[in-house]
Amino acid sequence: MPREEEGVFVGQGAFGIDPSRALRVLRERQIDPSVSRMALWVRAAVMRKAARIEFVWDTAELTIRFDGKPFSTEELADPFSGLLEEGGSGETRWLALALLHTALPEVRVRVESGPPGARRAVLQDEEGIRPTKPSTRHADTAVAVSWPFFLSTAGLDHPSRWAPRGLTLEELASCPLRIRTMWKGEKRSPWSFIPMKSNTRRHNAARLRLGKTELLLCVSEGLPGICLRVAPAGVSLGWTATLPSPLSLSVWVDDPGLSLDASLRSPAKDEEFQRVLAAVQEAAGRFVLDVLARHRRSMKLAGGLLASSPALARRWAKQMGGEGSRGLSLSVGWVNAWGPFFPRLSGDAKRVDECVRMTKLLREAALVSLTDRGAGRFLLNEPLFFDDQGRPLTLEDVLPMKQICFWGGSAPASVHQPGRVWELSQTDPVFLHIIRSRNLACPYGT
Repeated sequence: MPREEEGVFVGQGAFGIDPSRALRVLRERQIDPSVSRMALWVRAAVMRKAARIEFVWDTAELTIRFDGKPFSTEELADPFSGLLEEGGSGETRWLALALLHTALPEVRVRVESGPPGARRAVLQDEEGIRPTKPSTRHADTAVAVSWPFFLSTAGLDHPSRWAPRGLTLEELASCPLRIRTMWKGEKRSPWSFIPMKSNTRRHNAARLRLGKTELLLCVSEGLPGICLRVAPAGVSLGWTATLPSPLSLSVWVDDPGLSLDASLRSPAKDEEFQRVLAAVQEAAGRFVLDVLARHRRSMKLAGGLLASSPALARRWAKQMGGEGSRGLSLSVGWVNAWGPFFPRLSGDAKRVDECVRMTKLLREAALVSLTDRGAGRFLLNEPLFFDDQGRPLTLEDVLPMKQICFWGGSAPASVHQPGRVWELSQTDPVFLHIIRSRNLACPYGT
């Protein structure tokens, strides 16, 4: 047995591990450097059925506050018991992990919970954990992390160096909480993160439950394939795996049967993990079919809007990548944080934007999938263009032509020519030229 894990005599017939030594070993060796300590607190809040969590930063202090079920006196008195004993409560396990990996050397962590008049509090520092007097009167659970001012230049794994905006969308996409991060004294801004699962339609996403497996699936940019993230309590570990898919998808999965390895970053590759992988691939297949069906309906609607509005036709061109398109696309995080300061889009403009985004993703998938014989053949039958009247056209409609004709007007043509492609964007002829040049991947040549 390694020296730092030597057993100690605890009574006749018993032989155990010194708890303080075991916790020290866990703190020093368990967590992977890439794991966000802030994410551990988000998971702790999720397990208490919280609806919101707030991180408030100061020069030598971080305050974390969340609602939900308060911690009892017993849970706060010995939060680490679930880490050292079999069958520990999932509700307190993430509190223990967050507390353990936040209470670093020379860092003090105070946790308070309970309703006004019945608050309880504990203090964790280098001397251990002990009860202390509550200092707040509200009903939320409050965590105060403090450190000496001179430690503001400590290592990146120290609270003084944690980025105030350091929780990423990839980590939080399936998180059910509203999250705010701000500096102390800063005027309260809109919530900096709003859960994607609260509005899956806006993000071309779907939330599914297959038995005990909960999934969030989202169409994403990039090469075809599934980027799988395991997200216990709705917060991703940072670990990813790639699975085959005709479209580029991001999938977050939460399943109580999944176990984590000692680093808290990767899932254990056991039978439960293989069961979850099978569930993910089944759900992704159904999701892709649903996405394509929605896109076909969206293209019909968008075609009518473009034909009736030159302004929307110009918007399509800019969003698709024509001249003047830069600056129109905003990330989810910026939209959530600063959306109230931007002009509100009309419903028709939103429909056009959503259709443009999906069309671009399908074209990118076609450029990759149609390079191999038999791969991505279904994309030949998906609408990626409009004819000169604004009706959707597929590659199956366009590619058999010996010579593709384009209509370059800002409005529909006065005389319809069958098969003529409405060149709304400079990218339309470029994309078709590339596809037609791949004779091995496509039955239609030039």
